[in-house]
Formats: sequence, structure tokens, C-alpha cells
Amino acid sequence: MTDSSPHIAESEISRDTPCVTCGYNLRGLPPDGRCPECDTPIDWSLGRYRLCLADTNWLDSLGRGVHFIIWGIVAAIIAVPATITCALVDVWILWIVPVGTGIVWAVLTTRGTWLLTTPEPTSPIPEERHSLRWVIRVCMMLSLAGIVLGVLLGRLGGITGQVLELVVTMLMCTRVIQNLGELVYVRRLARRVPDADLVRSTSRVLWTAIITLGLFFLADALVAGAGTLGNAVLIRGAGILKDVTSFAVLPVALWYTNLLIWYERVFKAAANVNLRIQSQ
Repeated sequence: MTDSSPHIAESEISRDTPCVTCGYNLRGLPPDGRCPECDTPIDWSLGRYRLCLADTNWLDSLGRGVHFIIWGIVAAIIAVPATITCALVDVWILWIVPVGTGIVWAVLTTRGTWLLTTPEPTSPIPEERHSLRWVIRVCMMLSLAGIVLGVLLGRLGGITGQVLELVVTMLMCTRVIQNLGELVYVRRLARRVPDADLVRSTSRVLWTAIITLGLFFLADALVAGAGTLGNAVLIRGAGILKDVTSFAVLPVALWYTNLLIWYERVFKAAANVNLRIQSQ
């Protein structure tokens, strides 16, 4: 982590300095001005906002949160082949593995997300700027409610069952918003390191996830529409697109996990720098 703090005492910023909110390069602007892109005070993006100067316990919470999420994703990856195997073999005792790993995934990712979105106790930015944290937490709780509701009421039939299935699907879709929100949130933290490579890598994962999920939902809609129209060619094409995007989820998840490992190292490094500064 190299020192790249801008010279605050100068009349204008002399180094490449990303805005902590939108990433706009503030070089050449006065330190007491505002970002021309998002109107955030430039002072928030200067040296005192560096991640290594944040509260030590908060930095530790970030690192532990990412660690829990990583292992939760590992549990989810294990659950996928285990579920497929159980469906093919049809031996009920084997369902212990996918169910168990599913529970581990839910517990670890919930704990990790809660730690990752812990409010920063000494943040120089007003709390209203951290509304994204609350969006992530609310979406997490809604998706968990959808999972629980789906497990408890999944066997209901008739109109009631169809309505509940729609509600469960909508609740579980909030998990997508949560995961995309987490990427936006950690990208903001990467700008406070600052680490341009980490910011770019996070943006790539974010847009890849958005495109993959967008194509998946588009294919799902096309399958439903083609079924209504009775167009066999369209049904087949939409089905292939849905299968491809479904398989693409795994490499995206692995890419996301690798990114989180990078963040875990960055948070630990920032905490170590913080401890060294305090000991001086």
C-alpha cells in the first residue's frame, strides 16, 4: 500500500485522486471545492479519509466479514453438485449434504454481510451517505425471509401456493440486489485505499454479474413468452441462452470469490498500517 495522499496544503490537488463517492479524478481541483460529477465535498476524498486511518476495530470487522462471505460462497459451490447428485440418485439420506451446506451458506453470508456493513464509528462522511449499507442489510433479511417461507410453504398447491411462490420468488430476488450492492459498497472502500487496480477489477466483476443476470432473466422471459406463442424455435433458442447463463454463474462466483480474497488482504493491510501509526 503505497502513499498516494494528495498535497492538501496546495491550492489545487496535484495527484490523481478519485472521488470517494463516484470515482471522478479530482486532480487540478481545489481541496475546499466539490466534486463536479456528484457534488461530494472534495475534502472527503483527501488524506484523512484514507482507509488505513479508519477505526481499527471497524477495519477488523471488514476483514472478518469478507472472510465469512468467502467461506459461505464455498459452501454454496459445494451445494450445487451435491444437489444435482441427490436429484439423480434419489436417496433421501444424501440430501443431508446439500441441505447442510445450504444452511452453512445462509449463516456465513448473513454474518459476513452484517459485519461488512458495520457503520464506521469515526467516519468523516455524514451517515446519510451510507444508505447503501442499509439497502444491503434490508435485502439480505428479505431474501432470508423468502428462503424460510419457501421451505415452510413450498408444498402448498392451488391458488394459495401460486401466490406464495410468486412472493417467495420476489423476496429471493432481493439477494441479487444485495450482492450487486455489496460490490458497489466495497468498490467505494477500494477508492479509500486507494487502489485503482482493485477498483477496476471490482467494476469488471460488477458489470459481468449485471450482464449475466440480465441475460438470464431475459432468457427466462423469452422462454415464458415463446411457450405462450408456441414458437418451437424461439423456445429452443431461449432455453439454450438460459442454460448458458446458468452455467456462467459458477465462473462469475469464483471470480467474485477471488476478488473478495483480494479485499480481505487489503483490509488486513490497512489494519496493520493503522496499528503502526497508532504505535508511533
